[in-house]
Amino acid sequence: MIVSGRFSTFRAAERVARKFLSQGFTRQDISVFFTTPPGQHAQYPIGGDQYADPGAQLAARGAASWMSAGAIIGALAGTALYFILWRYWLIPIACLSVGAYIGSLIGALRRMREQTARSAHHGQDTGVMLAVHVAEENAVNAVQLLEKSGAADIEKATGIGEEDTMPYQNLEELPDSIKKHLPAHAQHIYKAAFNQAWDEYQDAARRRDDASREETAHKVAWSAVKNQYEKNNETGQWKSKKSF
Repeated sequence: MIVSGRFSTFRAAERVARKFLSQGFTRQDISVFFTTPPGQHAQYPIGGDQYADPGAQLAARGAASWMSAGAIIGALAGTALYFILWRYWLIPIACLSVGAYIGSLIGALRRMREQTARSAHHGQDTGVMLAVHVAEENAVNAVQLLEKSGAADIEKATGIGEEDTMPYQNLEELPDSIKKHLPAHAQHIYKAAFNQAWDEYQDAARRRDDASREETAHKVAWSAVKNQYEKNNETGQWKSKKSF
């Protein structure tokens, strides 16, 4: 069973990790890694993990709904100017066009703001995750320790059911390419990030195109590793960024 919680800094997460070590857990049971903000898991070659900005997806609909209202207001204003100030045929047309443009701009911005606010309530927040592999009988104590330490988004993954089984229970189950090129600490980061993403992207609608759950989890795991490690192009091995 995996118990995890989110902290705002690495220092806070490492402090709690030491508490788990003092209670008999081993370093192999504990993983601390940074989770990138939603939308920054680099599933696309140019970055990001969504085909379109969630806030902009309905902008066109908002622009269309407000464009008509803006056009009507602009036409009325143009007609008034035509009869009161300047009887030039282009005035009503220009006012109608300006009104339609301003209306569409306001509508698009309003819809984007609403959609962005709704999207903010979905997905997991960014932060530093502390994940601990525990026996089922120790899960309650682990959760209580995380709660007392101020962890947010505390979760338990039981691995029950074929679709919800944690893919990697230990480092030995990682792909050979990961075990060959990543140091032990980076492997722990990869395993914990992969397992978390496995749960986060269970819904196919949240993944890019037809990407499988496993493909998406691997990309998220690599993203977590790259936050702390860099590849040495000469040796092909990954080293901590602090080593460069």
